[in-house]
Amino acid sequence: MDPPPAPPPALLDELLEEVFFRLPPDEPAHLVRASLVCRPWRRIIANRGFRRRCGEFHRTPLLLGVFANLARKPQSQAVFVPTSAFCPAEANRPQWIVIDCRHGRALFAPISLETQHGR
Repeated sequence: MDPPPAPPPALLDELLEEVFFRLPPDEPAHLVRASLVCRPWRRIIANRGFRRRCGEFHRTPLLLGVFANLARKPQSQAVFVPTSAFCPAEANRPQWIVIDCRHGRALFAPISLETQHGR
C-alpha cells in the first residue's frame, strides 16, 4: 500500500497578499469570500496593514456598502446599501440605528436608546 501523498507546500503570506491585491477592486466581495476560506487567509485579509497596502495598490479604498438610518413610521431602522454585488444575508436591522462606522466595523444601538437620548 502506497503512503498518502504529501500535503502541498504552504504558501507564504506575502504571496497570498499579492494574489489578494490583484482581485478586482470594484468587487470587494471577493475579499470577503476569500477571508471565509480559512483562518490564515482571514488573518491576512483582516490585517490593518493589508487593508492599507491594498488601498495604496488600487489607489482607492474598498467599499462593500454603506449603512443609513431610515426614519419610517412607526419605527426607524438601519439599512445596508450595497455598492457591489455583495449583500449580507441579514443586512437591514429593524429596531436598530447606526451610531458610527469606522475601519470596517459598525456600532449599532437599539431604538429604545435613541428615544431615551432624544436623537
